[in-house]
Amino acid sequence: MGGLLNALFFSPRYLKARAEMVANPMFYAQLPKGTRKYVAKSMVGFVGFWGMLLFLGYLAGAEVELFDADDPDWLKLRWGKYHYDSGAAFGLLKRYFETR
Repeated sequence: MGGLLNALFFSPRYLKARAEMVANPMFYAQLPKGTRKYVAKSMVGFVGFWGMLLFLGYLAGAEVELFDADDPDWLKLRWGKYHYDSGAAFGLLKRYFETR
């Protein structure tokens, strides 16, 4: 099964880990209190950095689509024909959960 998933996706285990981290609240409920606080601070920092990166890209002249989740360039930086996805592995998940 792993060979088939590797043929279809770049890294299926990494994608599964990201999906569980974002969409599984029981994952967080089972963590010790100190770890939950650290994870929450880390996620807030990641989202803040992502927002800052999009804002700085906008100030530098990039086009940024913020409101249309059906647009393939949603939350990406666009300079003419060049498109930069700053979402790393979360890009696929953010699009999936936003359009559901």
